[in-house]
Amino acid sequence: MNLTKLLILFQICFAACCVGYAAKPQVRVTGYIGSHRVTYEALSVSKEAAFELNGPAEFVAITEVYPDTPMPVSYRYRVFGKGIGTYERCHNSLGFGPVTYFLKVTGGSVGTLKIVNHKSNGSKPGPVLIRSVKLVKRSELEELLARDTFTILGLIPDGSPTQREQWLTLLAANLKGIPEYGIDVGFSSEIYYANRDSTNVRHQIEQCFSLSRKFRLPVLLGLVSWWAGTPVWVDDGQGGRFGDISYQQICYFPDKELEENAELRKLLGEHYDRHYGLSIPNQWSNCPWLTMNSSVLNKYRYQRLGEAIAHLKSIIDNGQKWIKGIYLENEPRYWDSDCEAGNPRSQGGPTVWADFNPLTVAAAAQDGVVLNPADGLSTEELSWLHRNVGKYVQDTVNVTRTLLRQHGFPEHLPLYTHSLQLRNLFPGGPINHPASEWAYADGARTGLEGMWSQPSDFYRVREWGRWCNLNREENDGRDIDLHLWDLRVAYALGADLYNSYNWHSIGAERFFGYVKEFLREFPVVTLRPSDVRYCGRNTLKIRTPMKLQAFSELEVQVKVNRKLTGYASVNIAFGNGHRVCSQQQAIQLDPGLRSLRFQFPTVAEIPYDEEATVVLCILDMKGRPLLDGVEFTDDSAESTKLSLDLCTQRALSLYTIKNAKRGVEEQVGCK
Repeated sequence: MNLTKLLILFQICFAACCVGYAAKPQVRVTGYIGSHRVTYEALSVSKEAAFELNGPAEFVAITEVYPDTPMPVSYRYRVFGKGIGTYERCHNSLGFGPVTYFLKVTGGSVGTLKIVNHKSNGSKPGPVLIRSVKLVKRSELEELLARDTFTILGLIPDGSPTQREQWLTLLAANLKGIPEYGIDVGFSSEIYYANRDSTNVRHQIEQCFSLSRKFRLPVLLGLVSWWAGTPVWVDDGQGGRFGDISYQQICYFPDKELEENAELRKLLGEHYDRHYGLSIPNQWSNCPWLTMNSSVLNKYRYQRLGEAIAHLKSIIDNGQKWIKGIYLENEPRYWDSDCEAGNPRSQGGPTVWADFNPLTVAAAAQDGVVLNPADGLSTEELSWLHRNVGKYVQDTVNVTRTLLRQHGFPEHLPLYTHSLQLRNLFPGGPINHPASEWAYADGARTGLEGMWSQPSDFYRVREWGRWCNLNREENDGRDIDLHLWDLRVAYALGADLYNSYNWHSIGAERFFGYVKEFLREFPVVTLRPSDVRYCGRNTLKIRTPMKLQAFSELEVQVKVNRKLTGYASVNIAFGNGHRVCSQQQAIQLDPGLRSLRFQFPTVAEIPYDEEATVVLCILDMKGRPLLDGVEFTDDSAESTKLSLDLCTQRALSLYTIKNAKRGVEEQVGCK
């Protein structure tokens, strides 16, 4: 079959399964993820669209595409279909690209599924972009879970061989999995390849291999030239050291003038003023953050990466089974306001921007962007700085993949990036680009430092393919229940693994304790809300506990005033106008106190520090409200339960990951 006939057949098939009413044909949507300019095709639904879905199914998967805009885009529309009832979708974008959500099918088949875009607060709605609508069979999900693995690891801290073995002895004795669910354990270790000599690097790898064999645990190896791996005192081959000011990130403190710095004045020349400063002094061994735009420094890093990978190849015994994977670097980022906020030795103000090293400014100029913090930072400047980190990560992946191939490593050896996941980090936060995008790279899985997270932080991430929570920093000063919640989120959203950093420094039993609680309350965790208040016959106010901030089922007691048949649902509303809706369910109720269970196949999130309003909605068989048929009572608050089905949520995430198709990509530097 030639290409022309194939394209015609595709168009016919598409028309047969999707009938649009006042809907535009497929459109191309282009934006940035990390340093990549990506294009997706989607159906633009201005008013209505219908999809013919034939065959049995457990769920319907609907994939949206959100445009690349500085401010979040809100979609609000209704979905109608046999087996799913009426569902209202309300979701705000968290960056550019696809997001998949799921609806449960009752009765086995859907038939025609209809999407109706509607107005919000009297305004004309923008188009909703739909990439695909698919049926998901139970057998598909069961197969994914049958082949699934999830590994819980702890980082063995740097130290003497005896100390490291003692830490691993403690870890191995207390960290257990659940084999029947594919949950196993391992350990991780950073390999400092850039500031140790070649013999030392080889020794680090040999020790990991020896410990892995002795304890029969896989090891995740981190090749790191940041933090403790920073080559501050290494000769640069040009008469200086990589810790010299010419290699450091140059910061800008817009709210405060600093003391005169002669070195900075010499480096920056006529651009210098006293708002410029450095990432030092700081409390982390006074280690400066280095620029990502030095060709000399990066060439040195790549050379030392090559040496480390050569050592790894020569040490390998009988294949790579002892290696869980390799990750690259430790959270490459700019020294920004968040870094400075945690720095008791700070000499600057509350706001800090970076990097304005002349090498970075010159790289931006090559892309037609003028980096000048003195007059503030425009969207163009913030965008370039954001993409600059993504380019650094992608370049490191490219070099590492080439080196792995040269040394005969198989393509399937997991290689992970390493980035923070936070939504509002500089410089992407103000322009709706989370830090997680820095971990988006061709040739590698997405590795994130997941802290204080919600499932929605990873809805886009799982569209990129395999991912993991590579670095749960335990030493963050937060309640341990938040750490348990991050573990639950990582599992439910389909992560390959969960790696704990600095578990030993908070008291090892605290780490072991929350892992054991995760395993004990598995696969379905059920808890009462941290607070519930009765506020009226159809309204409750609710807060969630730290360790269960999202749920797939809400169980609540109601009073039925008369026998009725109809439909029930709840809306969970927030003060900012956002809301989450349960799926509509058929009910047949006799008078008296009854328990209703409302399903959220795409989980309902209520951050523990926010209060939400639960609104009960009862309709008759014709869809008309029944205002007095069913109501909450004072006892409803006491009977309310929240449940999260971890296995079902993981299966849906694994389905998304398996079917993830990146858009058409183009890496264009940082333009």
